[in-house]
Amino acid sequence: MEKARKVKKKNAAVSLGYSFVIVWEGVEINGRDSVPTWMKWQSRLERAKAFSFDYVSFKPCLVRFGESQRETLLKDVEKTKERDIIDQIKGRLQEARDLAGDRVKILESSNLKAMLNQEADQIKRQPKGCHIQFFRTVVTPFGIFHCPAFRGVEAARIGEAEGYQSEAKFRETLLRTARSILTLTPRRNAKTWGAFTIGPTGG
Repeated sequence: MEKARKVKKKNAAVSLGYSFVIVWEGVEINGRDSVPTWMKWQSRLERAKAFSFDYVSFKPCLVRFGESQRETLLKDVEKTKERDIIDQIKGRLQEARDLAGDRVKILESSNLKAMLNQEADQIKRQPKGCHIQFFRTVVTPFGIFHCPAFRGVEAARIGEAEGYQSEAKFRETLLRTARSILTLTPRRNAKTWGAFTIGPTGG
C-alpha cells in the first residue's frame, strides 16, 4: 500500500480506492461459516487514510449458487433478521463517514444501496445487453473474466492469464470481449447469471 502513496505523490489527480466486503454473521460460503468483517472496517479505513487512498467502497457479501453460478443477496435470511442486518450496516456506515471526515470518501456499491433500501428485486430486472463489461474486465492468476461477479466462472472467461502478454493474445482477448458483449443477454440469462451491477462502485 506504500506504492499507492507514491502514486498519489506523483499525480494527485489519480483516484485510488479499494473495496471492503461486508460479511455479517450467518453467511455461509462453500459449506463453511464466514467470519464477520464488522470489526475490521475501522482498521481498513484508517489504513486508507494513512496511505493516501481517496475512497473505500463498501459492498455486501454475495453468495453464489453452486448449480448456476449466479450470486444473490441475503440468501435464506428471514425478514426480521434482514432488518437487523440492514440496521447494523447503516450504523457502521455512519460511523465510517464520521471517522473518514473529508479525507476519504465512503462509497456504497449499487448492490449495497439496493440492499439497504430493500430494492434488491428491482436491480434483478435485466437490460437487453450488458456493455459495462467492457470496462470491468478482471485479470486474475487463473484467467481474464468479463465481470468481477463471475471471476472463476468458465462461461465468463474471455482470456487466459497471459491474455495481455503479446499483441496476438491481446487481440484475441479483445475479440472474445466483443463476442461476449454481443451475445450475452442479461435479461434472457437472468436466472443463469443473476443480478448484474451497473455502476462505478461495483457489486
